[in-house]
Amino acid sequence: MKVIYFFIRWLHALRYKITLIGEEHLHHEGPILLLANHVALIDPRIVLSQIGKYRSLSPLASEKYYNIPWIKQVMQAVGTIPIADASAQSIVPDFSLVYKNIIQWLNEGKAILIYPSGQIYRQGYESIKGKQSVYQILKELPE
Repeated sequence: MKVIYFFIRWLHALRYKITLIGEEHLHHEGPILLLANHVALIDPRIVLSQIGKYRSLSPLASEKYYNIPWIKQVMQAVGTIPIADASAQSIVPDFSLVYKNIIQWLNEGKAILIYPSGQIYRQGYESIKGKQSVYQILKELPE
C-alpha cells in the first residue's frame, strides 16, 4: 500500500503544494482519531496518501460512495469503513454498531479518519449541524 500512496503523492505533487504539519504525532503506535474538514473531493486522497507514509488509516465513507462497483475495491484495499447514508433513507439508521466498532478499533490502536460534517463545505466555515458521530465516539472512549 505504501507504494501506491507514494505514487498518489507523486501525482498530487504535479498539481498541489502539500505541507504536512505535525507529522511527529504520527510516529507512535497508539490509536489516532483524525478529524478532517472536507474542503474538496480530493481531500481524502491527500490525507490518506500523506498519513499512509507513517501508518495505515481507515477512513469512514458513506455507503452511497462505498458501493460504487470499481471504487468499492479501492475502498476495501484502503480499509474504508462504510457507514449508512442517513440522508438517503426515510428512516434514520442506527449508528450504534458503527460507533461500537470504531471504539473497539481505537482501543486496538488503529487510526480512523472521520470527516465530522460528512460533506464538502461550500461557504467560509464548516457546518457540522446535527451530526453527532464524533461526540458519541469520544463520549465512549476512556480518557
